[in-house]
Amino acid sequence: MSPEARDQRGGISVRLVLGLLIVALGGIFLAGNLGWLESRELLHWFWPIAFVVVGLVVLLQPGGGPTRWWGLVWILAGAWIWADRAGWVEVDFWEVFFPAVLLLVGGSLVWRALAGGRAAPVARSDGDPEAYLHSFALMAGNELRSVSRSFRGADLGAFMGAVVLDLTSSMMEGDQAVIDTYALWGGIEIRVPPDWMVTGKVFPLMGAFEDKTRPAAGEPAKHLVVRGVVVMGGIEVKN
Repeated sequence: MSPEARDQRGGISVRLVLGLLIVALGGIFLAGNLGWLESRELLHWFWPIAFVVVGLVVLLQPGGGPTRWWGLVWILAGAWIWADRAGWVEVDFWEVFFPAVLLLVGGSLVWRALAGGRAAPVARSDGDPEAYLHSFALMAGNELRSVSRSFRGADLGAFMGAVVLDLTSSMMEGDQAVIDTYALWGGIEIRVPPDWMVTGKVFPLMGAFEDKTRPAAGEPAKHLVVRGVVVMGGIEVKN
């Protein structure tokens, strides 16, 4: 299945809503600059409404999965900002937002480290050290190239750094492999063989996930699932 078809099935609704919100924002700025309305008051309420709308769209995406529930985060953020501006709460949202992000990021890193440590012996039981790869870049760059004949997956993280994983010479064990990703103020690039189909289950928060793979001529032989979170960074897959 091509990336375009996958977008039509699952991701186009989010893209459509974001496009409409951007058009609305541009219209508010234009009308304000032309003196047709008081744009400052509209913008005061625009952002909480936009957060709630985006959260609802993300939450209602088909297919399920834990990534979808990040929509609740957007809804909570929008509702809190609205309540703060209406004078219903005394704690400003932005005073809590940054510490909460640090707690979530740190907790996620700890959980991934513990879970990865438990999973590593199983993934490497066949004696192939490249069957399951771990890489974490901290304010640095890390480039990996796997030639495994039984690739099963990877755990990639980047904090103010970059990770590049080249799988173009690898062969997948079974029909599916999973790569867990986490990028905070950093970037991850994954290169895959031309006959692999890629499914992205990455939640971007002020960041981006891009599937730049070109569809194979025939039926894809293997299926790679890329999942995780990217915050103020980027994750890219290409062949």
